[in-house]
Amino acid sequence: QVEAGENAQIDAVEAEVNLNNRKLQLLEAELLYNKAILELSTFLWTANNQPLEVEANVYPEPISSPIIDSVLNIESVNSQNLDTHPKIRALNFKTESLLIDQKLKANKLLPKLDVQYQFISDSYNEFNTFNNQNYKAKVNLAFPLFLRKERGELRLAEIKLEQINYETQNTSLILKNKIAAVVFETDSYANQLQLIEQVNTNYEALLTAEERKFFLGESSIFLVNSRE
Repeated sequence: QVEAGENAQIDAVEAEVNLNNRKLQLLEAELLYNKAILELSTFLWTANNQPLEVEANVYPEPISSPIIDSVLNIESVNSQNLDTHPKIRALNFKTESLLIDQKLKANKLLPKLDVQYQFISDSYNEFNTFNNQNYKAKVNLAFPLFLRKERGELRLAEIKLEQINYETQNTSLILKNKIAAVVFETDSYANQLQLIEQVNTNYEALLTAEERKFFLGESSIFLVNSRE
């Protein structure tokens, strides 16, 4: 039609620009597709530990919204008990270890009491000479005078315990905020999806109308591409 003079030369230029843009998009899509295949192939193994490759005719199955909701399980995440979270459990184990260490340091402040009891016999070869009335006993009581080292170690253990408690509270707060942010973001995306579907339907109607006008000679390929 351009050669016949029915359409302007600029229409052919416009069509060629859009055609080349589509070719570029196709090459970019093929590049992303091949990268995704290679990445997926690293996780595909047979039962005999043999690697698998994704064939060209294999495509992912369409995922519906109910499937996504069941996988994400947002309601379960929102009501998740943080006590079972791996980070919180690790900090709880560390807290228990520090509590035991604190008790050990506190026991060092106590006096040491050593009691010894021993029977005395004239001969160890004859059992008849054994007399349970003859014995000796000894009691040793030791107590440090200053307890500087012991008190310092106990105070250090208390500080470590306070620090881990603050860390646990901070980590719990961060996890709660992250969960709340994910739930809020998911709800927002769901609302955005509904609006996008409505906008997409309207755009398709505008494109169909513009194509009809184009075939009737009342529009241009520039407007058709713009609508698309």
